[in-house]
This record gives sequence, structure tokens and C-alpha cells, in this order.
Amino acid sequence: MAPTTAQAAQLGLQNLSVTYVNKRTQREVPALQDVSFDIRPQEFISIVGPSGCGKTTLLHVIAGLQQPTGGSVQTPTGTVTGPGRDRALVFQSPTLLPWRSVRDNIAYGLKLQGRVDAGTPERIDALVRLVGLEGFDRQYPHELSGGMQQRVNLARALAVSPEVLLMDEPFAALDAQTRELMQAELLRIWEREHKTVVFITHQIDEAVFLSDRVVVMSPHPGRLARIIDIDIERPRDLRVKRRPEFNAYVDEIWELISRPRSDGDDLSAAAE
Repeated sequence: MAPTTAQAAQLGLQNLSVTYVNKRTQREVPALQDVSFDIRPQEFISIVGPSGCGKTTLLHVIAGLQQPTGGSVQTPTGTVTGPGRDRALVFQSPTLLPWRSVRDNIAYGLKLQGRVDAGTPERIDALVRLVGLEGFDRQYPHELSGGMQQRVNLARALAVSPEVLLMDEPFAALDAQTRELMQAELLRIWEREHKTVVFITHQIDEAVFLSDRVVVMSPHPGRLARIIDIDIERPRDLRVKRRPEFNAYVDEIWELISRPRSDGDDLSAAAE
């Protein structure tokens, strides 16, 4: 379960705004506008919203891959100004190196950080077991299914021992059955590893199933519409998706996303 609100934030988003300049017209295009909320240690947060609302931009700012136009992201050690070892990003595409085996792909981040040592093989063994790839650790990416490739992608991120996992629609390219199985696997891994997770998805039921809270973004430019606490006990399995309270959360979020927004809308509920 996520910690109580009394605990210090793992990440603090303070009045984040991002504006792009259209290269053709030289006009400013706002992508994010005045986004503020805290993420608690070991919490699983999902961010949902319509296409173009700035979800991926927000994740890239948290990762330190993009600087905000205004505002900041705070961690317990200071302001995010670039990538850091406390954060690891899992992309939608596994982006595995085709000439490296599963083991070598998992170890790649450690190699880049100069952290390969005598204990690395044991660490890789543990991660292979954690993500359910026993017997496949000597295979190459082209020999794996899409779901197995994403397991390698997740293990590679976990190998560097980040405090925060940032996940950008990691299951979007998978078929429906594999996607559901990977959702359950991710929860199993999260409950064991105790990481803080920020998860981007277009699939509302995925967000509800995985999350302690769901951050709902408004249409372009992205602003907070509401943050919804998911009061469903853990541990969860896929059968919870058939429960009435689960579907009530899905309906509530869908109504927020699909509702047209006027400039006069009151977004104060986002701070709840």
C-alpha cells in the first residue's frame, strides 16, 4: 500500500509549464500549464488524459530529459535539472540492443554507469527470476515475444536500482491478453521491489487496476483535471476488473476525460 500523506514526497511537481515554439510559424504552443502535485514514496501513480494533453512531456520533465518552461520538479535531494540515478525510464518500445543477449541487455545500464562488479552476475540472475525469464537469459531479442522483450526492458531499468520507475505506455504495443498478463506481473514486481512508479497510459482500466491514485489531465494544454484515489484493497488480481466499484472508477475517469472543458472550469479539485 502507498504511504500516508504525512510522509515526505518522493517527487514534488510545482507549477510545471512547458511551451514549445512552432518552427514554421514561430508561435508559442503550450503543452503543459501550471501542473502541481506530489508523489509519495512507493506510490503507484498513473497519468491519463486525451491525446495531446502532455502526458509524455510531463514524464520527460520528471526524468530530466526536458527542461520545463516554468516551475520545477523536486526530489528529496533537490531540483531535477537532468537525468539522475534515482530515476529510470521505461519506454513504450523495449529498445533492446539486438546483438546483446537478455543478460547483457539487462546489465547494459550498469555498464554505462560503470557499476559492473563481482556481484553483477548474481544481480542479473535475481532480476531474470523476478521478471519470469528463467531459461531465456541467453536468448537474443529477436527470439523473444513482445511481452518477454518488455520484461527485459523492465529488468534493465530495475538493474540500476532506481528509486522511481517512469513508465511511458510500456504495454501499448502488446496484444490484449499479453497486456493484461503484464499488468498483473508489474503489480507483482512492484509489490516486491517497493519502487515509486509513475505510469503513463491511454487505457483507463489499466490505470485503475495498477494505481493508488490516477492523475487525470485535461485536454490541450495539459492541466490537472482531478486526482482520484483508488480505494481498492491490495494485493489485486485481474478478477478485480469485474467488480462494480472498479467499473465505477473507470466510468468516473472516462467522464472526466471526455467532458469538454471551458476556460472557466474550476480545477481546484486537482489539489485534493
